[in-house]
Amino acid sequence: MDSEQENNDILKMMMDNEMAISEIYRIYAQRHKKHQKFWDDLAREEIQHARLIEKLSKRKDVSISKIKDRFTPEVFKISFRYLEEKKEQATKETLSFKEALSIALDIETGMLERGYLNVFKGDSSEFQMMLETLDIATQEHCNKIRKLLARKNWSFF
Repeated sequence: MDSEQENNDILKMMMDNEMAISEIYRIYAQRHKKHQKFWDDLAREEIQHARLIEKLSKRKDVSISKIKDRFTPEVFKISFRYLEEKKEQATKETLSFKEALSIALDIETGMLERGYLNVFKGDSSEFQMMLETLDIATQEHCNKIRKLLARKNWSFF
């Protein structure tokens, strides 16, 4: 597979991951009506992340970096399988609100800890701002989830 095709595949997988996360949050919104707005807001923001990645993928000043081979298509396939498992679990099981928050926090912190957005390289200031926006949005998701956990006197991380 040529490098450009592999880059396109990775970007597509990143967008698919964002959409899968959104779907999980939509299921949680249906299962936890009391906190539906919270989950719907997160789901909508994940769709915005996917659109931003798509926008990044169309820029001419962007390249994909497989830093230390962490960002191969196989890595994203594993991540997507995990998300599919969580989606299936959310569909089939009645997860408590606490369990749903725990899974969401695991997803969001995992993206930050693995340097999910470090797959991108680019030189323009506009590009850097787009990357920063994605990173900050993911951090904000973690903070929103942690804040809700704290209000309930639950903690995970």
